[in-house]
Amino acid sequence: MTDGSSFFKPAAISGHDPPKFINPLLPRKVETTLQQTLATRLIWLFQMKLSLGFTNHYIVNANGFSGGLWLLWNCNNLLTVVYAHPCPGIRKFIWTYLDGVSDVAKLPWLVAGDFNEIIVDSKKKGGIPTRSQTSFADWISRNNLMDLGFSGAEFTWCKKNIHGETIWERLDRGLCSIDWRQTFLGAYVRHLPRTKSNHYPLLISMNSA
Repeated sequence: MTDGSSFFKPAAISGHDPPKFINPLLPRKVETTLQQTLATRLIWLFQMKLSLGFTNHYIVNANGFSGGLWLLWNCNNLLTVVYAHPCPGIRKFIWTYLDGVSDVAKLPWLVAGDFNEIIVDSKKKGGIPTRSQTSFADWISRNNLMDLGFSGAEFTWCKKNIHGETIWERLDRGLCSIDWRQTFLGAYVRHLPRTKSNHYPLLISMNSA
């Protein structure tokens, strides 16, 4: 990999729009609805201030407040930040896109963010029981990814339904390839306190707690 203009251009994640790019992430969950110019400045800032060490970037812009993808990489590691679309019919395209990223990159891989899908029914509390989707779990298995686990709150998202009942789900998580985990044995995820958002931010540390 040499530059952000020649990689990560498999099928568009929306299913019809060509992917637009820019640049991705910090070591925590981020909302990928930022404008391109602001996102680029944030990446530069965090590269300089936090020494992330990534030399290349690519971004698939969000469609309004839904969907989006940030990628940062160097010759040693790939970081992908996901904000998956809430609609399953659209969200399925992101798994195909990320399959292409994995095939191209061939690097130790950390994938984190809001996947907007639970893996098992136990990752939801309240509301009407939801049958778990299989596409997300299949994608994880297909790419041999492992969950980093977490400390903190059990769920990462909450919202009241029309009946006033609070629904809780674990939509946000950190996943990694086996070789990434072997490189960062002490890495862990912490669910930080929720403030104005209905999501709990993820803090991903490379060092043991």
